[in-house]
Amino acid sequence: MRRLGRAVLVVLAVFGALGLLLTAGGAVLLAKREPALPDRFVLALDLDEGVAEGTPDTPFGWYRMYDHVPIGDLIEALDRAATDPRVAALEARIGDAPIGMAQAEQIRRAVARFRQAKKPAYLFSPSFGGTVSYHIATAFDQVWLQPSGDLGLTGFVAETPFLRTALDSLGIVPVFSARHEYKSAPEIFTATDFSANGRETLDKLLTSWSERVIADIAERRGLKPEAVRAAIDNAPLPAGEARAAKLVDQLGYLDEMRTVLREAAGTAKPVSLRTYHAHREPPPSHARKIALIHGIGTVGRGESQFNSVADDAVMGAKTLTKAFADAAKDEDVAAIVFRVDSPGGDYVAADAIWREVKRAREKGKPVIVTMGNVAASGGYFVAMPANRIIAEPGTITGSIGVFAGKFVLRDFWNKLGVRWGEVHVGANAPMWSSNRDFTPEQRARFEAMLDTIYADFTAKAAAGRSLTLQQVDQIARGRVFSGTDALRVGLVDALGGLDTAVEEARKAAGILPDEPIRLTPFPSPKPFAELLAQALSGEELPIDLSAREARAALADLKRLSDTLKPLTRHLDAVGGKEGTLRAAPIDTR
Repeated sequence: MRRLGRAVLVVLAVFGALGLLLTAGGAVLLAKREPALPDRFVLALDLDEGVAEGTPDTPFGWYRMYDHVPIGDLIEALDRAATDPRVAALEARIGDAPIGMAQAEQIRRAVARFRQAKKPAYLFSPSFGGTVSYHIATAFDQVWLQPSGDLGLTGFVAETPFLRTALDSLGIVPVFSARHEYKSAPEIFTATDFSANGRETLDKLLTSWSERVIADIAERRGLKPEAVRAAIDNAPLPAGEARAAKLVDQLGYLDEMRTVLREAAGTAKPVSLRTYHAHREPPPSHARKIALIHGIGTVGRGESQFNSVADDAVMGAKTLTKAFADAAKDEDVAAIVFRVDSPGGDYVAADAIWREVKRAREKGKPVIVTMGNVAASGGYFVAMPANRIIAEPGTITGSIGVFAGKFVLRDFWNKLGVRWGEVHVGANAPMWSSNRDFTPEQRARFEAMLDTIYADFTAKAAAGRSLTLQQVDQIARGRVFSGTDALRVGLVDALGGLDTAVEEARKAAGILPDEPIRLTPFPSPKPFAELLAQALSGEELPIDLSAREARAALADLKRLSDTLKPLTRHLDAVGGKEGTLRAAPIDTR
């Protein structure tokens, strides 16, 4: 079976590599022919495929990345376009984009800065599939909706599967414990519904998001908050009702919006934001160097892995610790910006990254953390030693706590007629075996381990945030906050995005406001050709990574053929002894 699996992966790799070679070759030819930017043009932004947090580290990732604009590139391009006399206007398109609350807020502010330059900004939607998409739209001067479309401004919902009944029917016993009552992730295995505490923390998070969105929409659309709330409760709204409620400006098609916008802008020449960003001028040689380190995805102990979206990424301790060590010893690096988008993961891995963040600061390098959509549990742990922590109002923040456990499969095996033999030396050697529950002595050691991790987490949070242990415990215990509420309780220092963090880093390093800077990724992204050569040669490409790439390839085939149903949601289970929370899935529709 393993040989068959490897053969399938080889076939996938070969076909994927050939496609990538053809794509890359075509891109090179096009790049050679690509003319200079027009003297005057409309900047075109397509948000339908969402935005990414970083640069992929695999060939398939580069292929998948084609439809995703990195958030840093997007913000940089919009800010540069605001002062670029060649850029006459901004047009954007969005439908049901996979964009999180934190990313949406960064985009809205960048669009607002563009509009402050007295340049028109119009957005078109064939149909607004979600609240976040419309939230972004309200930053524009005009919002156009296709006459056959809807305004899906329905608010926010958090849905979690509870598997206890199913596990009971299979003879599978979940044995989990958490620190403390708000660390609700294990409940999907141990309960049949939300606990009071789990429901409370999600309700506060969604309420914070909702209040933010309602206030923003009301301000931009000239409406009272009560009218926006009524629209949300009555949504989805057909296009005519959305127009009557003053939630959109025009009903029309994309070509009609473009005609109106380009007449206002005095030009019909469009340039994609991706192309515009590719034409940016490099910073001068004397620019001050600021290191940019990405911590994206589930925290793990090995190398980082990133294919284009944070849901399919690993924040590897091996990669991150080296990145911080290299940035700290680089004499040209004036400061470090640490971009975190992570639901947590392995405690030991998070602690290793925490240590290198702290060491970098001790070596005189200011560290400014900027949080993306999620910085929870281990994702918050790695940020705590920084000089400053910046979160978006919608960033899922905190979850200071720990959970761990295992599944006991003894009755399940009995149902199948499977018998296990065992030989062990050492009283606790079979402690993590799925064939038996903990003994009383093992349970005591297990609970003591969780107490130790929680004590370490809270002590480091207290030191990093200049709080007492009592203060941290009052706001910890597994609670999850929005960025707005995290600022209120002292878990973050300010609200903002990547651009805010870069300015904070500039100040911390004593770089003058008019002094040029060069944002330099650590580690340096590998060129596409090098990644492709590595994939084809099999160098440092273990079977688990190959399987990961195979899944990515299948996802792409699904998109092309539209014959395979998506299977993208994963159970947030963590076995073994170092589990931390993965945030509950939250639907922005």
